[in-house]
Amino acid sequence: MRRARCGIARCAWVVALASVALGVAPAPAIASYEEIVVPDGGTLAGTVRFVGTPPKLEPLAVTRHREVCGKGTPSEALVVGPDRGVKGSVIRIEGVRRGKRKTAEVVIDSVNCLFVPHVAGTSVGARVRVKNSDRVLHNPHGVEGSGGPDMVPTPPALGTPRGVRGRTRGVRGRTRGARGVPRFTGTFQVSVFNVALPHKEQIVDITRRLTTPGVIRITCDPHPHMLGWLVVHDSPYVATTDERGAYRIDGIPPGTYRVTMWHEGFRRRRTGADGRPVYDHPRTVARTVTIAPRATATADFELRSWGAPKWPPKPPNARERPGGPGPLLDSPIRSRPLRSWGASIVSP
Repeated sequence: MRRARCGIARCAWVVALASVALGVAPAPAIASYEEIVVPDGGTLAGTVRFVGTPPKLEPLAVTRHREVCGKGTPSEALVVGPDRGVKGSVIRIEGVRRGKRKTAEVVIDSVNCLFVPHVAGTSVGARVRVKNSDRVLHNPHGVEGSGGPDMVPTPPALGTPRGVRGRTRGVRGRTRGARGVPRFTGTFQVSVFNVALPHKEQIVDITRRLTTPGVIRITCDPHPHMLGWLVVHDSPYVATTDERGAYRIDGIPPGTYRVTMWHEGFRRRRTGADGRPVYDHPRTVARTVTIAPRATATADFELRSWGAPKWPPKPPNARERPGGPGPLLDSPIRSRPLRSWGASIVSP
């Protein structure tokens, strides 16, 4: 009896493809977080404010179930309060491996065909559930990666089966051969969860699917106007700004940390083929903050518009320059248009 053989690259590709088909993303190994008592913990507080004149965002058209969803809804990509506070920014303290207990439960509800809250922050292992408060079907569909709909929904950098050449079936992008095994050179989206909620007040726990820190973009297939974000951090030291743009994180072990402010992006580039609005890439601003025992440190952030959106965007992870723009992208990638296929390849 002959035993089936497959090479390492081919087997890895098959396993990853099966994982994506089942809605399970392979999780890389990360340092575990340890819960301890923090007797002398400090606090970090501050605000995120918009500098300059906020752009006026076009309302989103509703194409289905208008008797429940309405005819249109305002865009939540940028919500600025009376004092220019920005709602829905996420603050993360990086590098905390030991500290307070995990964050409270997060419930992402579908209310009047909107995800509530629009942006939520949580940590790996904290309880997260999705809910439907409407009388129509919703399916919260979470996709890993903050690059937007231009990213490709296929397993990352694992190559294609031997004998497949040129354009891979179901993949928009280019392949590059290596010893007879072509490899796709782009960056991909991986489905983290896709839950059907056909009944009102139905609720499903998705905690076990959130095993890796990162940014998850949430959509609803029947309703293209619905969009939400879930930022999963590696520790409970994460917060989302309120209507005033304010945040507060307590119980922080004394020390010096890198603190980042993440925002989803708000400049509309175009409308995707599925009818969903395509905004510019998320923005991140980082700074270093020292937390003293039993003291409160302040870290304020600014969000601003730097004119018309450009494509491709500037290189990511650029630091702030004196008198120059600071916030750029949240992803260590560069993007360039693919002219022949009308798609975007995102290359390392």
